[in-house]
Amino acid sequence: MPSFTDSPPEIVKEIIDALQDDLPTLKACSQTCQSLLPLCRQHIYRTISSPAVTVQLAIVHA
Repeated sequence: MPSFTDSPPEIVKEIIDALQDDLPTLKACSQTCQSLLPLCRQHIYRTISSPAVTVQLAIVHA
């Protein structure tokens, strides 16, 4: 049975990046395959909010 780990990582990253504004789908993807979790987390946790302050995280791509 094929999985995301059989796909080129660049393609998988592009798919997850295209979902960056779809939080429910990112959460579902992050639970389906351990290799997707770090990619999804970049988008799920890009903004952290508290009652007093909202911080926008800058993710630097190497």
